[in-house]
Amino acid sequence: MVIKALNKIWFWSLLLIFFSCSNDDNEVLFEGTPSSRIDQRVTELQNLLLASPDGYKAVYFTKNDEYGGFTFYMKFNSNGTVEMTSDFDTETAITSSRYEVKMGSTTELVFSSRNHIHKVSDSNIQGLIGSGFEGNSNFQYIKNEGGKITFKEPRHDAILVFEPVTATEWDNVNISLGRRASLLPTITTSVFQGLTIEDGSGKTFYTFNYDSLRLFANSQNQADDGTVTEVAYGIAYTPEGLVVSPAIEIGGNTYENFVFDTVSESYISEVDGNKATIGFINQPPFINNDIFDIGTEFTDFVYIPRVFPPDTRTSLAFQALTEQVTTNLANGGLGIFIFDRLELRSTRTGDARDTQIWIGFRRTTDNALFWGIYDYTSSIVDKKLVLTFVGVNEPDTFGNFAFFQPFAQPLLDFFGNPEGLYYETTGNFQNFSNKAGTFTSAADPTLRVYTFWRNP
Repeated sequence: MVIKALNKIWFWSLLLIFFSCSNDDNEVLFEGTPSSRIDQRVTELQNLLLASPDGYKAVYFTKNDEYGGFTFYMKFNSNGTVEMTSDFDTETAITSSRYEVKMGSTTELVFSSRNHIHKVSDSNIQGLIGSGFEGNSNFQYIKNEGGKITFKEPRHDAILVFEPVTATEWDNVNISLGRRASLLPTITTSVFQGLTIEDGSGKTFYTFNYDSLRLFANSQNQADDGTVTEVAYGIAYTPEGLVVSPAIEIGGNTYENFVFDTVSESYISEVDGNKATIGFINQPPFINNDIFDIGTEFTDFVYIPRVFPPDTRTSLAFQALTEQVTTNLANGGLGIFIFDRLELRSTRTGDARDTQIWIGFRRTTDNALFWGIYDYTSSIVDKKLVLTFVGVNEPDTFGNFAFFQPFAQPLLDFFGNPEGLYYETTGNFQNFSNKAGTFTSAADPTLRVYTFWRNP
């Protein structure tokens, strides 16, 4: 038995030697020495950078789970200089600096002296002190496909693709920069923004909570059963529209490139007959149940812009509405009076006159405050507060309420619009314990007021 076992071992040993000897000992796994291969890779990238006579563009999302992206235009020269511009900020002048192609852990492109690309690693940006956009100026060469050069930024594994451009495309930097204002509210835009998905299941509405400094958005949808779906993505603007990263994946579809539609003034991405739209909308993407707290949890809504200056949640159009009240007073020969404050007081019992709007007028000569008080009957329709005007509060002892009514009519119409008011509680007011909220006109969604509820 031992002899048979030894014979088997001997047989398999001979077989192994045979197949080992039959391999092609002359096969070359790597061409050239390691140093020559390094030189070849460096030369390859250097030649690629010089191959596009008018340079390249690249969209750089530094960290797409926190920030949006920026477009850079770069023209590389054989003397080691690079000309560059970007839509990072309004300083778009073309600047020259130095670059290097060298071997680090792999073949790297290094922007070795300051240029536009270094702005993404500046930690002294207002609002982002200490972090900036967490970008880099060193990039690892990955591949070349048809003249498009792919790099990886090693800090956050961001992928950049350098695409050849023509000389005229460099002017597009101002177009993409200008697009940033398109998603910022103006006096004529709705206060509501949304991500709307249209596919085989119909229309689905997501919020669009947009941080214009970080160029980053968070979108949520709340289903009828209360389930919340969330997608978050950075935004980079392009001459045609915008691109998001990571791509938005909803309902089995992937939306990445959006084109600006001049008719709807929104950004649209169409994929296989499905559509995603980012832009201003006329109603909230979904309406919560906060409205039912009015008259129970909250009874006195107080807006005093002289003491607490409005933030962005009070729309420009609503601020113009209060200014119109002051203008009305001046046009009526009462220039010594100005709008000072307003309050909504409601018990929401459903009885006649269960809600009052108090409007305060300040006399500038002595800062005395005069009130106009107006009664409404409240109801809730489709989760909107509908206030029906009844008349001036009684008794109007000195006739002040009736006297001020024509001047205050813009605000009375805001609260009493027949389509009602959307309401949302927004947490605490500044550093106070008071809760805050917003009322938005369903008839005119450019009008929204944000302020606090007086504590009981």
